Amino acid sequence: MAQAYFKDFWIVTNKGEKLYPARIKSRETGVATYRILADGSNRQEDGKEIADAVEAIRLFLAYSSLRFGNEKTKSDNRFKRGSNFVVNVDATSAFKAAHPTLRW
Repeated sequence: MAQAYFKDFWIVTNKGEKLYPARIKSRETGVATYRILADGSNRQEDGKEIADAVEAIRLFLAYSSLRFGNEKTKSDNRFKRGSNFVVNVDATSAFKAAHPTLRW
């Protein structure tokens, strides 16, 4: 199964890559969710699984780590707003209009 990306929101990395929030399929449940990761940990049990893309993006914008990728990346990596790896955060104008309470 191809990885699912939410393409209405993206980051641009310090390498110039445009990456999208990635839904990760759980090995235990088989359900694909967005993973908010605890600081300093890649362990699933230390983070949160979020089904709603908007909620995952809200947490990312509040400086939580979230996994991002695209069809060209070999794996999805975690990124945190404010890190040296994230140079820009953006979204479609329709997404911004639909979610005016998100803090950019």
